[in-house]
Amino acid sequence: VRYYLSLDNCNESELNDRLGRLFLLTPGNYTPNTQSLSKKVVNDPKLISTIKNIVCKISRGQAPSAGLNVFCGSEAADKLAYQLNLRLLEASFTTLYYGTKQGR
Repeated sequence: VRYYLSLDNCNESELNDRLGRLFLLTPGNYTPNTQSLSKKVVNDPKLISTIKNIVCKISRGQAPSAGLNVFCGSEAADKLAYQLNLRLLEASFTTLYYGTKQGR
């Protein structure tokens, strides 16, 4: 990770700042690979709580400026955004008939 974050030849201070803002999380429930990541996260209350705490800590009590960016909208992504109280930066599942990033 350190290598990829330093590819633009940033100085040590900038690199440490980037590393301090990076959180690597994974769902703890080992569900089949056929489930979407959004669905796995929705079904993991401990991970939901961890993400909420990280967003709250970063926003320092202010309204969070974070958003949830998914590749393809789904009911699980809508539910995840709702549970995390984050803006969904993708078409909601209920409005997918207008189009997606894939051009469908």
